[in-house]
Amino acid sequence: MKEKETTEQKLNTIKLIRTVKQIKVKEMADLFGVTTAYISALEKGIRNIKVKTLKHGLENLGIPYEKYEELETYKQYISKLNISDD
Repeated sequence: MKEKETTEQKLNTIKLIRTVKQIKVKEMADLFGVTTAYISALEKGIRNIKVKTLKHGLENLGIPYEKYEELETYKQYISKLNISDD
């Protein structure tokens, strides 16, 4: 059960990243190399994300996977995001 909670937290963090960075689903899908349906399913908790896909998307967003894994809560994640207008 604990593993599922961790997975759900990661998926919700993907939605949080997209929301905070104001990225549309299509752009997020392009950054992760997946379809918009896949991103939607991830955000709803219907699908699980592969580590390879997660790392690829985070790299494209400029978020190191190691930093992503270190974050304990959504609130800490938001406070550590480096959001720019670029």
